[in-house]
Amino acid sequence: MTNKSTKFLWVSLLVVAMLLLSGCTANLITEIDADGSGTWSMEYIMTLDELETYGYTLTDSFCADDLESDLSDMPPGTTMRQEQVGDEVSCIFEASFASLDDLRTIYVDRDSTVNTLEFRDNKFYYDVDVDMGSTDTMGFMIYWIVKMPGNVTETNATTQEGNTLTWEAPTEGILNATATSTVGGLSSTWWWVIGISSLCCCFIIIVAVVVLIIVLNKRKENKAVAPAAPAVPAA
Repeated sequence: MTNKSTKFLWVSLLVVAMLLLSGCTANLITEIDADGSGTWSMEYIMTLDELETYGYTLTDSFCADDLESDLSDMPPGTTMRQEQVGDEVSCIFEASFASLDDLRTIYVDRDSTVNTLEFRDNKFYYDVDVDMGSTDTMGFMIYWIVKMPGNVTETNATTQEGNTLTWEAPTEGILNATATSTVGGLSSTWWWVIGISSLCCCFIIIVAVVVLIIVLNKRKENKAVAPAAPAVPAA
């Protein structure tokens, strides 16, 4: 790994690890839209119990106090915020990218090898190698998360939830993340809507035909039992 990439990928992990020693989670997240823009982020998640165990008190500026210096190692325009949900506290770094070329730059600058990152023939292809090096993560669980544009058709992700893919990163070596999704045209949701609408239309047509047949048969029966007209007497 290059010195710059090593510093970027692990310095914040190690800072937090030295504070909390173990039990934290680090998520490296990429959200890609259908036009190639999106958001790249890193988030560190810890619990209140972990903070208290190691003698730290949660404040509104906890993340800023301990991690603000790491902004200089992030992509240009990166912001940082702190969130709390229940007993979990997250320190989140986030940067936007306007195109796949910008995302490629973010990856390459952080020692990831981009094998494929492109839209082609109404599909999006994602193939990235992440060099985890051999740094001791000191108890961190690290996840590489990608929200794909469109509908995922192929992937080697550890888990998948809709178009959000998650890889559990190894503590060392190379993580290869690959996925393919369909983009453009109609989404699966719209196909469901069209399918259900078509079934409803077919049902309505069938009911209409049945009602018409019943009405015609009823009229035919009424004609068959209608009384004959009285004879007119001869003059």
